[in-house]
Amino acid sequence: MTFHLAGLVLLALVPCRNSAAQATYLGVAVSGSAHLLQVVSRNGSIVHSTVAANVLKAGSTARGLSMRGNLVRVQIDSIREPYEPPDAEFFVTVQGPIPVDPSGALYDSLVSIQDSMSRSVPDPGLFGARRTPQNAPSPRFAGVQQRWLKAYSTYGSPHAVLLWSGPDAPIYVAASVAELDSGLATVLRRATDSLWRRAVQDLPQDDQHVSYRFGRQEVSKVAALPNLLYVWIQAISSQNDSRGSFFFIVNSRDRKIVVASFGHPEWSPNSDLIQTRPYLFFTMPGKPRVFLLVERAGAWEDYSGGWAVLDATNGRLVAASN
Repeated sequence: MTFHLAGLVLLALVPCRNSAAQATYLGVAVSGSAHLLQVVSRNGSIVHSTVAANVLKAGSTARGLSMRGNLVRVQIDSIREPYEPPDAEFFVTVQGPIPVDPSGALYDSLVSIQDSMSRSVPDPGLFGARRTPQNAPSPRFAGVQQRWLKAYSTYGSPHAVLLWSGPDAPIYVAASVAELDSGLATVLRRATDSLWRRAVQDLPQDDQHVSYRFGRQEVSKVAALPNLLYVWIQAISSQNDSRGSFFFIVNSRDRKIVVASFGHPEWSPNSDLIQTRPYLFFTMPGKPRVFLLVERAGAWEDYSGGWAVLDATNGRLVAASN
């Protein structure tokens, strides 16, 4: 199995002078590969739209916005044609300050071990090699794989960048760390228990006894929406699977939950769970509406690019990647 991570980038091509009605396209880049979001902005107004990769031109220079609000330069190296999900639609080179990927070193080690293993066994052919003691995954590979999955599940993709092509440059909205008071913490604990009980109904009968505990927790807020808290909580199962997580938008004044979800990348083929992890708040020029860039994927073999833009006020989906 080949694993793909991506450093996230928001791109912006140099606008032409007469750009009053020119469309701006948004995208997300991950470790040199990128997906477009199915959205178009004109004069700062974002609307859902079907977007093909050929709206970007190979060899053009773009700008990007890191998850910490730093501007970066982005070279669009090539367009993937033909394109089939979940492959990246195009490839980029990013120049500028991007946070370190906390799981990057483990991922590089995993790829190196996998490459070494592939060179040591015969070509598996069309349907893959039969696992024998000679070509089965090594204990070292399995150990590094588990460590990488744990690190990636915990820390996510802080090295991501939001990309745009066109005159409407997204404006970074700084988020601050917040805390849950004991009352809100109790409200959310009841909600996580309820979401978990509902989710395990999608599992085979023998697995429905599994329980969970909290792992890493992130709570943030933005000044433009002072009553809202954005909460991400890692859910570690009793089988020590750390890939699940809860996401909430909470109105701290009314003490009500606006959005509540639980997700996991390999929960069940029969599940409609959606996993969401927040990263970047932004606005568009001349507009007060705050958007939230998130990782977003289904519960089984989701072939989307895995990114989306939400309305930060109510959590409604604005656009997703292919």
